[in-house]
Amino acid sequence: MLHLSVAEARARVEHAAMVGSRRTITGETLAPRLPATAAVLAAGEIGTGQLRVITETIAALPASVPPSARERVEADLAGYARDFDPRRLRIIAQRLVATLDPDGPRPARTVPRRHHCAASCGCGTAATAGWDWRAGSMPSTAPWSAP
Repeated sequence: MLHLSVAEARARVEHAAMVGSRRTITGETLAPRLPATAAVLAAGEIGTGQLRVITETIAALPASVPPSARERVEADLAGYARDFDPRRLRIIAQRLVATLDPDGPRPARTVPRRHHCAASCGCGTAATAGWDWRAGSMPSTAPWSAP
């Protein structure tokens, strides 16, 4: 028994999924998801710290980055991982991500959306209900604002 924490066991499984060979349903062998990293890891040239930096960086790349650029980033990081410790490799990885995505992640929506619901009461009026009193009052006061 290895006596690993849940987080460490999960990280090992995720890393194995990224650098291990895969099989299709029919039994055909597929290349690893990160082939350059798998090669340097199999050669014993990098450790788990560098592997963690590479997998986190690839996972953090935005969807707008094309697959060819992802492959190039992975190959570059695998090459740099031979020469740099995890801390310095993370700095290099951050610069690569900043080059590919200079605007960074999209900011969170700062203005909350207004939700409202209007239902006809059957007597010619409408009942409003919702989370925001302004949004709930708009449908009922709209006829008064018309000329």
